[in-house]
Amino acid sequence: ETGDLASLTTAQVIALKTAQVAALTTDQVAALTTAQAASLTATRLALLTTAQIAALETADVASLTTAAVAGMTTAQIANLTTDQVASLTTSQVLALSTSEVAALTTDAMAALTTDQIGAFTSVQVEALSTDQFDALEHGVTLVAQHLARAIARDGEGATCLIEVQVEGAASEADALCLARTIWSDQSNFGAFTNAKRNIV
Repeated sequence: ETGDLASLTTAQVIALKTAQVAALTTDQVAALTTAQAASLTATRLALLTTAQIAALETADVASLTTAAVAGMTTAQIANLTTDQVASLTTSQVLALSTSEVAALTTDAMAALTTDQIGAFTSVQVEALSTDQFDALEHGVTLVAQHLARAIARDGEGATCLIEVQVEGAASEADALCLARTIWSDQSNFGAFTNAKRNIV
């Protein structure tokens, strides 16, 4: 029973036979306490199916030892949810083998935090596919844009943030030139009586 499993001590969870661990239902895995999940050894964790791994709560995933994460199969890694990936600690990310890194989906790559990305070794980065790298680059770009907006918004004396978006320009260089022209003409922003202007 699921309730019976929740009452087991971590020592009792550690003592479960491999067949017992493999026979856990997804509901039983989901019902594990964080302490019980943390007690799963790499050998025991490797016995779980991808569905069982997906049933782990994010706190449970974050509580796994680095050895347990390093011992996961590539199929288990590939089937982690984006929330589970985002919950990995930097130590856990650092413990991923190159084959485990290569098994991460593009959605998983996009879910990585800047701290997790910063934990990647050069060897792990070299293991990324083009699609994974593109997803990672997209995520980093979004974070950088957010930070740039926050810096501008929090600037000394700033009362608002204005973004200029140009659509339909012949080239990116033309769009950038037009945006800079609009931005440099502060009279365009006056008292914001016409905050959204169409420029043809």
